[in-house]
Amino acid sequence: MEQNYTFFPEINDYTNFELFLKFLGTAEPEIPNASNLRASMEYKAKALFIVYQETLNQIKKCHIEYEEIEKRGYGSSIHNTILKIEYMKYLNYIYSLCENLSYLVKKWNPEAKLKKGFNEQKMQYLTSKKTIDEFYSNLLEKAYWYDEIHLIRTEATHYLNGFIFISHSKEPGYLIKKIYNQRKATPTKITIDEQVIMESIEDNIKKINEDFNLFLDNYSKHFRELKFNKEIPVSEICLLTSERIEGYRSIALNDYINKKPRKCKETLPNCPRKLKCNLLKRSIEREEI
Repeated sequence: MEQNYTFFPEINDYTNFELFLKFLGTAEPEIPNASNLRASMEYKAKALFIVYQETLNQIKKCHIEYEEIEKRGYGSSIHNTILKIEYMKYLNYIYSLCENLSYLVKKWNPEAKLKKGFNEQKMQYLTSKKTIDEFYSNLLEKAYWYDEIHLIRTEATHYLNGFIFISHSKEPGYLIKKIYNQRKATPTKITIDEQVIMESIEDNIKKINEDFNLFLDNYSKHFRELKFNKEIPVSEICLLTSERIEGYRSIALNDYINKKPRKCKETLPNCPRKLKCNLLKRSIEREEI
């Protein structure tokens, strides 16, 4: 009887961030608990994508809610509250992921005495630590999206939360009437409006999402080239049987970039995919030659 199994096909179209996570364990200096950090960052990135979509969907529900209130003259504002929750969740996931990114930079530059937090480290790179890595300093200099996220999150967490309002164009916006954070270098506004009004949460979140993803892509590619050992192979699961026995294959970063095949690290005495697996087929062909 044929054994039941689950097969994971090869992936050859990783994004720069996905490639960064996959080969994080090859970084030098080595990152403590790299596998746990990689899993955490992968989760946050997936959650970020989901919450982004949920926020956009919630804006649509708010429009329906507002239309009902205008029609009846009364109604619930529950979707308004949910929108603020989803929006803050989205900002918090970016903030949290940025904290992971700055932690890695600190570990890779132990002699620089960098701060652990992204915001403090960003300020260092834009002043006294700029020469450590000019490319990364330039990335941080253009990270206006983070200044906005940090300000909104700080106000909402430590001072007073903003609230959702309806602009003249009938779009949900986010309002903070006054900045209570008086710490040095705190921005006094988010947009051109003196009351820190974002006319459209939808426009705001789409712009932040675009800018953050571009930053993440550049960060991943830069530090992958700078800090990773491209000759060390990493393993990936290719097969799980009903008895939880695993099959592996491996590939080094250079081999992946140069589109070379993975290498089989079969752990089963008789792999059920032997006749279907391209890696094993190539091994058999070499043996026959």
